[in-house]
Amino acid sequence: GFSQTVSRPEFRELTPLRFIQPRGLRTVVGNPDLEQAAIRSFDLRWEWFRRPGEVLAASVFLKRLRDPIELVSFFAGGRTFVQPVNYPQGEVRGAEVEARIPLGAADTALHGLVLGVNAGVIHSEVDVPAQEQASLSTFGLDEPTRRLQGQPSYLFNANLSWDFDGIGASGGLFYNVAGDSLLTSASTGDTGGVPNVFMTSFRTLDFSYTQKLVRSKLDLSMTLKAKNLYQSERRTVFRSPDGQEIIKSLRDTAITYGLSFNLKW
Repeated sequence: GFSQTVSRPEFRELTPLRFIQPRGLRTVVGNPDLEQAAIRSFDLRWEWFRRPGEVLAASVFLKRLRDPIELVSFFAGGRTFVQPVNYPQGEVRGAEVEARIPLGAADTALHGLVLGVNAGVIHSEVDVPAQEQASLSTFGLDEPTRRLQGQPSYLFNANLSWDFDGIGASGGLFYNVAGDSLLTSASTGDTGGVPNVFMTSFRTLDFSYTQKLVRSKLDLSMTLKAKNLYQSERRTVFRSPDGQEIIKSLRDTAITYGLSFNLKW
């Protein structure tokens, strides 16, 4: 497969104003000079459907980016800000394997249970502008390329879902692990150099259960959800090109529960 797409900056990213980003509560300074990014994607995928409902697949992918929009952080007036800027070019490549297996094929007692697994490794990089490298070299933070923001080094997902139509029950258990990812790139400010900021690896476990309560002309069901059962800490670190790091922030996370009723007629 091949596709060519663009990534346009948000309107607020183009405004010459400061605003608070709700996620992470970071103060962002807009950049009116932003250009849209162009992305060319190449994909190769193999799939095998051995029996109904079963999937085995493997794929490799490559994305080439021109003018990717990245966030840089800097200190000014005793505060930390981030700003979106265009980098010259970048690349993302990786591989992925996937499996979806109905367990009832192995034992009729397991009919209705489905096991799913997905894993991927990702390598990404962008070219750091020469002018930025020169300004960062004073603080030992210069590097010709660095990771693309928001791209984890690996992903792993596993889930066990069930659908027992006889008793009107369905749901699933979902496990996810994400490798560390870059939040903001190194930059300079009025107090010196600021290293790259990374979100370190974390894992999540979610649960969902739906039970049909009434099945007639009226269809009433109840859904219970529980998210983030592991309550993993979210940690961000300053990390220098030579691998040294220091904690920037550390916060606990909570389990969230949801209970809903759905009525159809």
